[in-house]
Amino acid sequence: MVRLVSLLILFLSLSSFAQKENVAVKCLKEKFNSVRSFSAKIEQYKDGKKLSFKGKFYYYKPDYYKIVFPEREIVSVADTIRNFEKKRKRVVITLKDESVPFFDIRKILFDLSGKFNYEIVSKNRKGLKYILKVTPKDGGKSFSVGIDKNCFVRSIGFQTSGTGSMVFKFKQIVLNKVNKQKIFSVKIPRGWKVIDLR
Repeated sequence: MVRLVSLLILFLSLSSFAQKENVAVKCLKEKFNSVRSFSAKIEQYKDGKKLSFKGKFYYYKPDYYKIVFPEREIVSVADTIRNFEKKRKRVVITLKDESVPFFDIRKILFDLSGKFNYEIVSKNRKGLKYILKVTPKDGGKSFSVGIDKNCFVRSIGFQTSGTGSMVFKFKQIVLNKVNKQKIFSVKIPRGWKVIDLR
């Protein structure tokens, strides 16, 4: 599940396009630079059908991230990630992986742009200004990114290990309203096990 979640953030890794994609990249980077924080609701779809999965994502510049799932919460502050596993009642604390940045939007967008190839596969479709195909240069699986007319990402789509497709849609995006102290205050519930792997 954590690996799938990391795809939610890769939508911001759009910065080394061919000439025709430069407008989309510039728009996305300028939008990202213009906001201090944002939050969004997430809905998961499989093979075009809505599932019960819903979540919430929070970002606060420069390196605070939080994603809330039904069974898990992941909080990233600076170089540390805390993974709250609700069923197991435990918290796993790790350092961010240097090779694959975990929710590090700033690093993905500006520092690691050369690790991906991009192609616009559709324009002005289903309420999106662009649909992009993003392919890791190391041979990893490609995925699609939907960007709206305001240069914000609205969907991430990819093929699952079988033959189906999975899409995460972002709704009710709110800019510059995240309360940093409230959202990123890390409190470990009483009685939970702590596994510190730093």
